[in-house]
Amino acid sequence: MRCVYRTNTDYAKNLRLGRIDPETDMGLCRDSYRARVEAQLEAARAQGARILTGGKRPAQFERGYFYEPTVLTNVDHSMAIMSQEPSGRPFPL
Repeated sequence: MRCVYRTNTDYAKNLRLGRIDPETDMGLCRDSYRARVEAQLEAARAQGARILTGGKRPAQFERGYFYEPTVLTNVDHSMAIMSQEPSGRPFPL
């Protein structure tokens, strides 16, 4: 299982954030989406989920609605992050 965690964590860490550009892997998100993901991640953390990478607004972008790709472990289907399918930035394992 550690190999799965490492592979997905490495992949998420290497995704390139930015505005619309061929060199970008993941772009902007709406403010309402980012707020919902932040709330879901905080709730999951409070319920015992562990963030392996990401889980915050990237420091390199002072403007714009960016959020780091996030890999979580110790999640279960009772958590909103699993049942409300945020797709995109969080990746629960």
